[in-house]
Amino acid sequence: MTPAERMALRLAQHGRRRVDFDLLAAAADEGDSSLSTSPHRRSILAAAAGELAERNLATLPKGKEGWDTGADPPLPRWVARTTDPRPRQTPPAPRAWVPALSFASRLRLSPAERQLLDPINAQLRDTPTRRSSRSPNVPTSSTVTRSA
Repeated sequence: MTPAERMALRLAQHGRRRVDFDLLAAAADEGDSSLSTSPHRRSILAAAAGELAERNLATLPKGKEGWDTGADPPLPRWVARTTDPRPRQTPPAPRAWVPALSFASRLRLSPAERQLLDPINAQLRDTPTRRSSRSPNVPTSSTVTRSA
């Protein structure tokens, strides 16, 4: 794995948009134990940073303050991710809830909560309710009177 590939992997694992270049350089060093003492280390890291920018994985700093110019070649102090590390959440599809769970339509349910309530909703929807014969809401033949 090349230093640029190791840096790209670390960049993809990082949660923030702006990433300190030292973190990426450490990732490159971890993959090649000789890189940290190599006289060509800065050139290798500069080439890897350029490759990240060419592959549109990172944006390099534009101003002088974003660069370490203490030695040649200059290295970025940080890079900005060009891709969003978090997947965008699409709003869930509208759901018809049974009356007993109708409150759920007014809540912002997490995916885990929806996953918990969906089978309950399906069970209540698909299973006919059994009402007792004593229920006042269900007319029976003995309670129905006909007007003449």
